[in-house]
Amino acid sequence: MPSSGVGTWRTSGLSRVAFLVNANAQISSAYIDAFKAATANLSLFGGTYPWRSPDDLVPAFDAMKQADIRGLIICPDGLAFALTALAAILPTRFS
Repeated sequence: MPSSGVGTWRTSGLSRVAFLVNANAQISSAYIDAFKAATANLSLFGGTYPWRSPDDLVPAFDAMKQADIRGLIICPDGLAFALTALAAILPTRFS
């Protein structure tokens, strides 16, 4: 992404992003490492919010709200894809 895009993110308030990750997925650690590297490279705050069951999602979004998170990335795995609709609705509950 061009540096002008990063500046746009910062001026629009996107400086704190969350990574919602299924802690049960074996691939998660690789995605977490990539997320941490990307947020560091872009000088963004990056919080990782693990979950193991759908019951963990509401507390995760509550923690994101407490951390004043402005952007959300969902780790791609099978269960996360199955719960995409729920993950799309929850941020509106905590806005």
